[in-house]
Amino acid sequence: FLKMCRSGQEQYSKSEVIFYTSEVEDVNAQIERKAKEREARARSFEEELEEKRQTPLQAFAEQYAEAVEDLSASKGYGKKYGKPRRKAQGQCRGLIANVVAVRQNLSEVVEYIEALSTQPVGVVLPFERLPRSPKFRLRDFFDGAGEPWVFSSELLGVVYIAVCTVCVVGTHLKAFKEDRAARYQLPSLPAIRLLKEEEVLCPQDADDAAKATRETESKLREGCLEKVLGEVSKADVWENVIKSIVDEAQKSSQETFKGTVPDFMAKFLEDMKETARVARLEAARNLREWADKLRDETLPQFPEVLFGELTARAIAQLKAGTRETQAMTVAAWAELDEKRSAHETRLHPGLSNPNAEEELLELIQAEEERSQAAQAMAKEDCERMASCLRSQAESFVSRLSSFFEASTRVVDSLPLHKHFAALPGDEQEETPRISIKRRMRHIQNGTSVDQWGDGLPERQWPGVERHAFRSKLSAAPWPEDELLGEAAEEKLKELTPTVNSFRSPLHKRLFEKRNFYYEHFMGEFSAEVQRREKQLAGRCDHERTDLKTWQSSVRQLRGEETRVGAGGPAGE
Repeated sequence: FLKMCRSGQEQYSKSEVIFYTSEVEDVNAQIERKAKEREARARSFEEELEEKRQTPLQAFAEQYAEAVEDLSASKGYGKKYGKPRRKAQGQCRGLIANVVAVRQNLSEVVEYIEALSTQPVGVVLPFERLPRSPKFRLRDFFDGAGEPWVFSSELLGVVYIAVCTVCVVGTHLKAFKEDRAARYQLPSLPAIRLLKEEEVLCPQDADDAAKATRETESKLREGCLEKVLGEVSKADVWENVIKSIVDEAQKSSQETFKGTVPDFMAKFLEDMKETARVARLEAARNLREWADKLRDETLPQFPEVLFGELTARAIAQLKAGTRETQAMTVAAWAELDEKRSAHETRLHPGLSNPNAEEELLELIQAEEERSQAAQAMAKEDCERMASCLRSQAESFVSRLSSFFEASTRVVDSLPLHKHFAALPGDEQEETPRISIKRRMRHIQNGTSVDQWGDGLPERQWPGVERHAFRSKLSAAPWPEDELLGEAAEEKLKELTPTVNSFRSPLHKRLFEKRNFYYEHFMGEFSAEVQRREKQLAGRCDHERTDLKTWQSSVRQLRGEETRVGAGGPAGE
């Protein structure tokens, strides 16, 4: 504007230009002054902005935190006030989850038992042919103890662990009747001797060997149970665990809520106890179903393969033992036969010359010594074979009796349906009626139908004849049995120990299969005795025939008459 005024085009006078210049400078000064004032006010506002922003926010945050604290305290929310409830809830859920896990593990063990029970019967089952054990490996305990692994012990051991699992979980859940609970506690269960076929229970002697045996068997049982039971193996009774959870939650609540347990927490604990009670009853029902399944469906299959495999293995060992016994003198017999052949070759007509009398006498003496050695060896073979056969029979009877008694003890330890405490809904179940046959038996014996209450009838299961196999070796050519002695008849009637147990279809099946395979082994044993007796008799007949032939040849060379039964020089 001033430039335009000064250009002269607009024809402003000098005084006007001066006037406008002063006015413009005055306006510019006012604008600059206003700008500085506004800049100062803006800077002042900027300095006060953070304070005006934070003051209301802080007040809101304090009110919000106070509201959250009040709500958390009243409802049990948040890290602080919700901690007692969360911890109690987590412990309760963990307790329920532990039992569910055991139920799954038990299911896998029962499936393994069923798989073992369906193995081929009547053959020796090696470890490599078996299905893989889902939870534990019994073979490792046999190897660690330096004992040979056998299928029968594997099967019995798995059944034993399954029964122990049912008892331990039932005790944990307090699922049994009060008057039956002590019977199914783990210390009350029989300490089955799994690592030794010939023994039933762990020895209770105080010597070091017995202690070592108990420790080894205990390590086996505890190791397998720990795999199946998990945390339940170390847990207290269910109700005690729930009580401890509630007590701990109440104590924690009192510390958190200044000496009081809020209503919401008290209600939560009551609800949790009810949930735990329902879960315990459901777990007890499932456990009872598993026990019934074991008794009614799974275990009736296992006596067949248990005693069948044991018998097949015993028969294989019997035949292998007799073969090894026979092979011990095969080389010696071959040497004696070679000597006999050499003596026959040397016995030529030239020895009839009186000048060869000394050579003939020497040859006769050598053959006499060979014949005596053969007779002595034949006698030793017979004694050795008899000892082998008797020891094999003794071993089989011992193992058969041991497995029967051990299996019976395990079955006795499996909880009965009636030994479980009553559960909701049981009143709707129909009580099984007693059979007419059983009722008539009670009437004939003059006993009460309810004599055994909720348990099984007691029964004494007789043993098998311990020395019946030895009677097959009592006649010639077998040597006299020192064990039988003069009281042979009484010894032959001796039985293995009677097993005091109970009567049930499962017990009866164990008894029948034991007797069946006892008779089966008896047939195989008799056939093996006859075969070995025929071999030994054939060797003796061969020696007698060779001796007669030799004596006849010698008499002919000497020009003597052949006299049957005469004791001439050749006979002497």
